[in-house]
Amino acid sequence: MPQHVPFPSFDALIDPSVLSSLLRRTVRSVATVAVEGADTSTDARFVSVAIDDEPTPSLFLKIVDSDRDWLAMITADDRHRAVTVWSEGVIDRMPPEVDAAVIACADWGDGYAVLMPNLHSELLAPGKPLTVRDFDALLDAMAAMHATFWGIPRSPPKRWGCVRRRHSCPTHRPRGLPSTDIG
Repeated sequence: MPQHVPFPSFDALIDPSVLSSLLRRTVRSVATVAVEGADTSTDARFVSVAIDDEPTPSLFLKIVDSDRDWLAMITADDRHRAVTVWSEGVIDRMPPEVDAAVIACADWGDGYAVLMPNLHSELLAPGKPLTVRDFDALLDAMAAMHATFWGIPRSPPKRWGCVRRRHSCPTHRPRGLPSTDIG
């Protein structure tokens, strides 16, 4: 049973009264700007969301559209997994070591808009290697997540649209190995 329902539209999601409730602070005005040339691994589109004339937008909307997102295409994501794990309450259950960075979602044409905090300053810069401290934090987060979900049935409900083996293995196999359908 869904825990959250996507907002009916982008405009409904970025309404100042809605954002005030979601962010637990007063929001008087909202300005949005399409982010051109965003460097993403999925060809997703982004919209920056500035609140109350802030100089650096504190929020971003990621537009999840299966027709443009190559990762969604090769993994047969026809249910918008990012939105599904939010709406099903999976993100709410993540331990504190894991920040899924999803505030809310909204319908967006044939896809969805995922509202996220601006974490740009916390992302690893391209070409910068992970430090031992980074690896330790990453391992701690993975261990905490696995401990949280330990004992839950291995296969999530089909309605979630999670990646099945037949869609994930061929995309991660070493070059030169034959493709096999193991799903």
